[in-house]
Amino acid sequence: MRCLIVGDNPFFDTRMAKELLVSGSAVALVAPDPPETAEIAEDTLHIPGNADSLAEKSAEIAAFRADTVIHLSARHTSHVEALNGLFKDGLEQVIVASSANVYKANGLVFQSELGDLDNTPISEKSLLREKPLNEEGSPDRLDLERALAKSPLTTTIFRLPPVYGPGDPYYRLLPLMSRMIEKRPFVILAESQSSWRWTHAYVADVVHGFAQAAKRPDSANRIFNIGEKKAPTIMERIRHLATIIGWEGDLVSLPDDEVPAHILPVGNFDQNLELDTSKIRKEIEYKEVTDYYDGLNDSIQWYKANLPPLYRDANFNYESEDALKDRVAQALGSA
Repeated sequence: MRCLIVGDNPFFDTRMAKELLVSGSAVALVAPDPPETAEIAEDTLHIPGNADSLAEKSAEIAAFRADTVIHLSARHTSHVEALNGLFKDGLEQVIVASSANVYKANGLVFQSELGDLDNTPISEKSLLREKPLNEEGSPDRLDLERALAKSPLTTTIFRLPPVYGPGDPYYRLLPLMSRMIEKRPFVILAESQSSWRWTHAYVADVVHGFAQAAKRPDSANRIFNIGEKKAPTIMERIRHLATIIGWEGDLVSLPDDEVPAHILPVGNFDQNLELDTSKIRKEIEYKEVTDYYDGLNDSIQWYKANLPPLYRDANFNYESEDALKDRVAQALGSA
């Protein structure tokens, strides 16, 4: 297999190149920077560029003669148009990273959509959003998917949940663990969110899923959810993190009207965002390659060693939390 990766984020790019190289594929990477690991960079053809400059790199891309494209950074319909213009013959499939935020359930949580709640796991057949999540004109993966549906190319779409792991540019798990790594005596959750389920995924597992689809062209013209098999509640996930960190404080859930404003989440958390990933597990025999707790541990160690410069901000208003210590003790005593 000759696989062209279109990336823009070392969090995915290097891992994807390594996964494909190990499987025996020839790999080219269109990205601003080469893979971060020297041995991966040595075996990967680096084409400096990004999703917006594919047409400018057409000669180099054509010379590589890819039979599979993995597009990790498609965000605009123009990116689909660029693919349509570059690849007409000899391409088995294009695998594109989309987002699980295309589902109506996501709009229900963030209150951009109206309708009845549905807390069965979200399948690929679940209702999609009717309205954009962001401001008019900003990139929307729903528009991207509609453009892919009209493309003459053979496509596979992966709908991703939040993805965490070492190198995570968004620090996905840091808000859940920050108080524990600072050895706070207790962590407060708003009751409205404590039982909420939101599917996440570890980066190495997601990369493996893309590689599995690349090796299985019979998965083409399909849409797949990818993510953990069973999403824990927010409270359960924090307990998992606490176990690995070795934090021995108290985790307590309080009524929304009693928690400080900086803790109170915004959204309708009666609607879960748990994905049904049975289709990808059945059709391309996907399964995680990383133990769940090993993935959490690797992520925690990286977060702790790479705290962002603006780590301590208004969201760490510990004084208002300390003022609730008696209420926390009362809640723990009645539990």
